[in-house]
Amino acid sequence: MSSPRTRSRTHRAVLIGLLILSPVGAARALDLSPAGVASRSPSAEQWQIDEAPLERYFSEEELQSWQDHRGRHRLVNLVALGLDLLTYLLLLSALGRRLEASAGRLAVRLAGTKMARRSLPQRIGSLLSRAFGEDWATAMLFAYAYFVIGVLVELPTSLWHEAISQQAGLSAYTAGPWTIDLLKGLLLGCLFFTLLVFGLYGLIRRFPRAWWALLAIPVALAFMGHALLSPYRTRVFFEVRPLEQHTFAKKAELTRRLRRLSRSQGISLGQIK
Repeated sequence: MSSPRTRSRTHRAVLIGLLILSPVGAARALDLSPAGVASRSPSAEQWQIDEAPLERYFSEEELQSWQDHRGRHRLVNLVALGLDLLTYLLLLSALGRRLEASAGRLAVRLAGTKMARRSLPQRIGSLLSRAFGEDWATAMLFAYAYFVIGVLVELPTSLWHEAISQQAGLSAYTAGPWTIDLLKGLLLGCLFFTLLVFGLYGLIRRFPRAWWALLAIPVALAFMGHALLSPYRTRVFFEVRPLEQHTFAKKAELTRRLRRLSRSQGISLGQIK
């Protein structure tokens, strides 16, 4: 059984690993700067159209409104980043050590419950202990506490983002659907977070000195998996149906509008599905 000092170092390494991954993933997901968008967008030559100034398509009032809207979102992102950094610093301080101690006490209590003493939970616990060490439950509860704190810290800025989109007419969410989609996102996040923590914790225990270098491999695989799963993840939040499933009149109208739009931009479309 590992010593308290070893467990503390391991749990702190898990937290540092999560802190490394969280800003990287957030920076990748929120890279909406002109340079970031341009790097992921086809060039004008690929679209076979001529570049044109935005003034050709939008009025001065519309462009100013867009700039104001983008500025408000940037302000929210800066506030969210500041709150995240403050949370990380607090978790690396004495508050983090207290949180770790509380996670350890809760793990001991859960291990003594009737449910934990049943056959199946005991087998699962034994398997996890062999794979990740005797203190896997403490590390998992500590990581879940980090997840919950992060959700609570980000909730006000998420509401702020939504309010800005509502004011600009870019969102038609009501309270019910917004809350449901938020819970869906939290469930998916919790699932992937669990897999991440177990993988990270196992990596740290197996390679305590080189885990940070070996972390590059699962991070690369995670980015690839995220890209491959994005179309399926979208269907959790939006109803996506092939055009053939719409009524004939609606299909014809959508097809006509898409072709008219493409012709106005000098783009030739093939089959529309």
